[in-house]
Amino acid sequence: MSTLVSLTRPISTDSAAGTLLPWERPYTTEPIATLTHNGANLFHIDMSPAAATRIITGRIADEDATAVRDIDPTRLLNRLAAVIRVAEGRGEITENELAASLDGARLHAGGALLLVTGFTGAASAAAGEGRYLSREAAARLAQIVRGSGVDLVLTDLPYLTAPGGIHVAADWLTAPAWQRPAWPSPNAAAYLAYHYGREKALDDWAPTLDLVTNALLVLGLTGADQLTASEVIVNVAPFQVQDVGEAPCTVVAQPTES
Repeated sequence: MSTLVSLTRPISTDSAAGTLLPWERPYTTEPIATLTHNGANLFHIDMSPAAATRIITGRIADEDATAVRDIDPTRLLNRLAAVIRVAEGRGEITENELAASLDGARLHAGGALLLVTGFTGAASAAAGEGRYLSREAAARLAQIVRGSGVDLVLTDLPYLTAPGGIHVAADWLTAPAWQRPAWPSPNAAAYLAYHYGREKALDDWAPTLDLVTNALLVLGLTGADQLTASEVIVNVAPFQVQDVGEAPCTVVAQPTES
């Protein structure tokens, strides 16, 4: 029997994931009861979905789209995914690089696509060294998804395109770190309330929204570069959070039998 491989990013207080953008909040735990005093270890968790491997649906921008909790389980279980590998490197993945990686790929209606970019960690995303698709490459991917009928896309990228898109990158990420503390800081709240309206948000997230109109998107896989098969069976188990379009999830893969 083939070995199961976890592609789920560990959630840790040491991780830089989920702290980059103004609406993201770092993973923290707060003790509620202790084993010594109360006879049990109980604690409160606070985090952004971006701190974990996460699934995104069109609900993030359309209240009539499917929420995470309402996804048909058949779209998440025992899915045959074509493994697509982009040449190793840093920074932006161009449209030509993506097209070359997809050349000859066996994609079919009702199938899944697992894009492996070699991204190694959230810290490098904050430093601008992480991998991400150019907006043109993301548009090409969305076009391929529509044309092939693929309805599940998974990748090790923490963000589909450059973190912050156009406006957040220019307005927020260029400021010194001490001026942009994580949510719910007054700085982050003021930026979102007064400087980041619907028009900017739709512009920043247009490539992602284009993709999730036709497919479920899973971001932030880890260990995907260890996959050697050209096809794997993937299973995705999201947190059953109601009325949201983005939530942490667990992902496992199993190479197909040769």
